[in-house]
Amino acid sequence: GKTDSQIVLEALALHGWSEDAAVARLDAFRERYVAALEAVREHLIEDMPILPGVPEVLRQLATLDTTQSLLTGNYESAALVKLGAIGLEHHFDFTVGAFGSDHRDRTRLVPIALEKVLRRYDASLMPEDIVVVGDTPPADLPPGATAFDSLLGGDPIDGPAEVDPDAPAIIAFTSGTT
Repeated sequence: GKTDSQIVLEALALHGWSEDAAVARLDAFRERYVAALEAVREHLIEDMPILPGVPEVLRQLATLDTTQSLLTGNYESAALVKLGAIGLEHHFDFTVGAFGSDHRDRTRLVPIALEKVLRRYDASLMPEDIVVVGDTPPADLPPGATAFDSLLGGDPIDGPAEVDPDAPAIIAFTSGTT
C-alpha cells in the first residue's frame, strides 16, 4: 500500500516532474482531490461496499473500553469523506489516527499513530494494550503489540501475510481514560 502523496509523487515523476516541484503541489492536489470526493460523495457508497459484520463489530467495540482510530495511506480529510459517505466515521477518533497526510511513507504511520495515542490519552499505555487490525506488518509494530489480519479471518499474524495493500488498518487500544 502507498499513501495518497506517494502515489501522486510517483505519477508526477513519471511525467518528468522534479520531486521538489511535485512536493510543492501536494497541498493543492489534496484540496482538489477532497473537493472532488465531496462532489461525488453520494456515489461513493456504490464503490465502497461495507463488508458483512463490520458495523456490528464497530458498534460492539464502542461498548467496550476501547478507542478506535485509523491508520491509512489516505489523506485524513479524504478518509473522513469516504467513511462519512458510508456512515462509519463516528466510530473513529481521528485525532489519534495516522494518515497519508501525516507522512508520505506509509511505514512511518504506525509510530505516528502510537505517538498521538500516548500524547492524547495515556502516556503509560503499553504495547500490549494496542491492537492493530488490518494489513500492517508486525515488523512495523512496537514489541508486544498485537496485529490481527482482518482479511484472513481475524487470526493473529506472526509475519508478513498476503493481504490487500490498500486496506486501511484500524488501531484500537484499551485505556481507563476513554
